[in-house]
Amino acid sequence: MIRNIFLAGLISAILFSCNNETAHNTYFNLTDYFNGQMKELYAQKMKLDKTVETADKSDLYSTDSPDWMRELQLFYNSDISSNSLTNKYQVDSSYFKYDTLSRLKIIYSAKDSSSFTKQLELDFDSVSHQVLYLQIHTHSKNFYTETNTQLEYIPLKEIAIVISQHTLFGEDETTKMRGLIVKGEKYFQ
Repeated sequence: MIRNIFLAGLISAILFSCNNETAHNTYFNLTDYFNGQMKELYAQKMKLDKTVETADKSDLYSTDSPDWMRELQLFYNSDISSNSLTNKYQVDSSYFKYDTLSRLKIIYSAKDSSSFTKQLELDFDSVSHQVLYLQIHTHSKNFYTETNTQLEYIPLKEIAIVISQHTLFGEDETTKMRGLIVKGEKYFQ
């Protein structure tokens, strides 16, 4: 009898503790990743040469001391590693090899159509586990505007951003930005 009470208490304790555990998100953490990239960008004193294009003009900018937090803000805003997003993404992975380079590709796709970050795609070197390429698709919509954004990042080399916006009044606007991350000489004069 005492043994049965003990077993019932033990089972109850196990069930109770399992129900109170918070789910931990194991998705790739963009915030931590870009915090590391920013430290490296500042440590290496990297510069940014970028082109910004709209429908009617194209501008070139060269910055010797960029505000990397501002330049990478859209990437930070796309982070899916919050515990509230656990189980909100389907995760697919594949391994492929080019000549001497082996890559691991991981794609996180939103299960819910209301998710801001629709897809996060990462290419890793399968030996060093370093990120080689990162691409993000986001979507937001309110009463006045619908915005689609594509973000691309090649570590310590390039940033590309395309923002397409459609307004309630039928106006479409696309802005493209391509930034080359450089050390030393500027590409644009």
